[in-house]
Amino acid sequence: MENEKIIANPLSNADIANMPKDLFKEVPDRKDLHDQAFETKPVSFLRDSLNRFAKNKASIVAAVIILIIALYAIIVPFVTPTAYVRASEYTNGFEDTEFSNVLPYCSWFKGTGFWDGTKTMSVSEYDYKALQYDDSNYSYFVKLESKKESSVTIGAITKTSTIYNIRIDTYAVGNKEVSLTKEEYETLKANDVERKKQGQPSIIKPSG
Repeated sequence: MENEKIIANPLSNADIANMPKDLFKEVPDRKDLHDQAFETKPVSFLRDSLNRFAKNKASIVAAVIILIIALYAIIVPFVTPTAYVRASEYTNGFEDTEFSNVLPYCSWFKGTGFWDGTKTMSVSEYDYKALQYDDSNYSYFVKLESKKESSVTIGAITKTSTIYNIRIDTYAVGNKEVSLTKEEYETLKANDVERKKQGQPSIIKPSG
């Protein structure tokens, strides 16, 4: 019985005409079913979007943050003083080839490998040994991460090579040779003396 289908016979016009009138109820005329004119002025799509944007506090905060970042990116390059000897070659001071590709640096993350201005690089055994004898005060070598040996046999000859994975400081430029006048050199030495008093490393390569 549950699956039995019930088929209702459609009513004929005669059946509808003979139906008792008390089964029907007259619906009063409703004026609110018709279209009504808006009481407010029409609003454009752009105006409606701005209204919705102004009501959303999160959108306003995000817009302010984006605006600050944009202004920072535009203004800072123009107000940053030119610092470094290369400014004598690049008068605008913004084309420093030594620091154009450095990585992000934050002193809070120093030594962690994240945002500390360092990166890993693979070098040969010859280059690795050369780094150990570097007498620069600003050697870019930080530490040895790992090393891997590989052997290649050709006939009776077996050649073994070692690849060193090291961490380097992208802000270290090593030694730089610059041409200075006597007055500029004396100023540099005086500045170097002050740096040593403050416990900072020397910027002049040791002689000998």
